[in-house]
Amino acid sequence: MIVTITGGMGYLGGELVKLLLMDSSIKKINIIDKGLYGISQLSSLFDSKLNVLIKDIRDKSAISSVIAESDVIVHLASLVGAPLVDRKPIEAYETNIEGTKCITDLVDPSQRFIFASTGSSYGKVDGICTEKNTKISPLSSYGRHKAEGEAIVRDKNGISLRFATVYGLSFRTRDDLYIHSMIQKALIDRSVVLYQGDASRTFMHVNDAARAVRHFINISDLPYDIF
Repeated sequence: MIVTITGGMGYLGGELVKLLLMDSSIKKINIIDKGLYGISQLSSLFDSKLNVLIKDIRDKSAISSVIAESDVIVHLASLVGAPLVDRKPIEAYETNIEGTKCITDLVDPSQRFIFASTGSSYGKVDGICTEKNTKISPLSSYGRHKAEGEAIVRDKNGISLRFATVYGLSFRTRDDLYIHSMIQKALIDRSVVLYQGDASRTFMHVNDAARAVRHFINISDLPYDIF
């Protein structure tokens, strides 16, 4: 099996690559990434079946052959999180929407296509539990981008995974995530201020997110659905 991962050098991508390198059924792993944060953090993962392309996902001519040879495409590349999307609205739209369209244009319906979405697409809901059929009403531009991405990949029989807020150590750990910020404040300020004590929010460890993606990589003949 050949797997291609867009954004494979990112927070979740690096953890996913680590898991897939241990899977004997996977013969080759292609990473498509702009390499904005360098590649040194992934140096310990370099392996003979790993192929890294420092390319933009909107450059169809540069990535078309890699997509074409793939059995599975995992689309992780995006600007993630409401604050970042709000700070860089143009770049976010170009990557999250136009980039997703470019990838789906190259994907054949016979290939397995997995799209990293977000629970932020739900918006405000009653209670803490949601289902895939729960009406979505995203409150942020980031949530709207991912909701539109789900609609784009639906035409290619893709699978959309609505992740909760991810946390935990990875090869490129983010320090802007809520739990990470709280830990930093606890260590540095020796105190943590909690707002809206009755608020609820969902979290999942980055390793669990990577394992979830690996699970769907190894499932064959699964039609479009949202999880």
